[in-house]
Amino acid sequence: MLTKREADRIDRYFETHYSPTEVDIDYLNEVADFIVECIDPSYCQQNADKLLKTAEDVHRKMSAIFILENCSPRLLYYQEVYYQLMTLYAKAIGKDDTQPLAMLCFTSSFDLFWLQKIKNEG
Repeated sequence: MLTKREADRIDRYFETHYSPTEVDIDYLNEVADFIVECIDPSYCQQNADKLLKTAEDVHRKMSAIFILENCSPRLLYYQEVYYQLMTLYAKAIGKDDTQPLAMLCFTSSFDLFWLQKIKNEG
């Protein structure tokens, strides 16, 4: 069993090394604002290219995080945003594909499972 001091030290380590940074949060908040704007179908269709470019940018960052950290809350956050963008892009180009949405549901469920496991172990 960990002492309170050891547990706090480990929590700080995980927060410092595996949680989204302020830069990540700022970037993903900008992307989230764009996603909210794309809820309007006509705006979404007009910005299909921007949706794809933004999704590709998120995917590049997500891939780099995976190489550096493997699976982490930071990676899962990027992954969720990526699938939201891809789902909106599919709608914007008239492609009705539920695979990205299914993957989003899976990753969100995995995220909740993983966080619950950490909470129970801590």
